[in-house]
Amino acid sequence: MVRTLFKDCNKCDWIRIGEAFALDVTLIMGRDVPGRIYEGRDEIVKLHKTGLPGTIFKDRDIKVAPRLILTDCGRVICHVLQISKQWYKDEYLISTDRSLVDLNAVNDAFDSDLLWWTKRVPEVALKRLIDNSLCLGVYKLPQSTADIAGKKGPELIGFARIVTDYATIGYLADIYVLPSHQGRGLAPWLMQCLNEILDEWPDLRRFLLLTSSPQASKLYEQALGTTEWGMSHSGKLYLLEKRGPAMPNGPEDEEDED
Repeated sequence: MVRTLFKDCNKCDWIRIGEAFALDVTLIMGRDVPGRIYEGRDEIVKLHKTGLPGTIFKDRDIKVAPRLILTDCGRVICHVLQISKQWYKDEYLISTDRSLVDLNAVNDAFDSDLLWWTKRVPEVALKRLIDNSLCLGVYKLPQSTADIAGKKGPELIGFARIVTDYATIGYLADIYVLPSHQGRGLAPWLMQCLNEILDEWPDLRRFLLLTSSPQASKLYEQALGTTEWGMSHSGKLYLLEKRGPAMPNGPEDEEDED
C-alpha cells in the first residue's frame, strides 16, 4: 500500500490517500485533474518527460517521486511515507505499515526480560527509531466486535526492526514474539516475510544480525539462509550474515578457497 499525504497550499488541508498499486504504476492526481492510473514503464517515462501537471511517479526507488508538483488547482506538496506489505495467516497479520505500530506495546517489550539487549526509550526517540527503520509488526486480528471495542488497531504481539538503507545493507536490531503467542510458528513466518523483502533487493550486499541462542541461529539459517560470520570475544554472541546478490568476493572468500 502506498500512503501519500497531499497538502494543498491554498486551503492548507491534508488529504490522506491509501491505495494499492504496483511499483510501475503512475497515479495522476489533482483537484481539477480527473483521477487516472497509467501502467507500464514506457508510459511513465513519457509522462515524466512531458511534465504532465499533477503527476505522481512511483517506482522501485521511491526517492524519484517528486516532492513538489504543480496541478491545475495550484501547488501541491507530495511526501511518500512508505510502501507497505501485508501477509495473513490464520488470525494473524504481518505488516510493514509503521502507522499500525503501537508505541506503548513496543516500549513494554523493550522494558521486559524478553529483550535483554535493550530498555524502554523516550517516546520521541522511539518514534524516531521506528520511522527510520524497516518494521514488521505481527498483529492478532480481532475475532469479534467485542475484540475491537476501545482499541485503536489490532494487537501488536510481535515485532522485527531492521536498520537499513533499503538497498545494500540491513541489520536486524530488534525482534520478538510475545510468550503468550509463541509455539504457533509465528517466528519462522516472520523470518519468511522478512526474507521475501530482502529477496526483492537486487543490490543487497549483506544482512547482519546478532544472537546468543544456538536455537535461534538454526531458525535464521533455515528461514533466511544466514551463515555464522563471527563470534564475540566472550563467545556468547554469534554474528550471522546473509549475503545478497550484489556482494562481491572479498579477501575472506579467497582465503576460504585456499
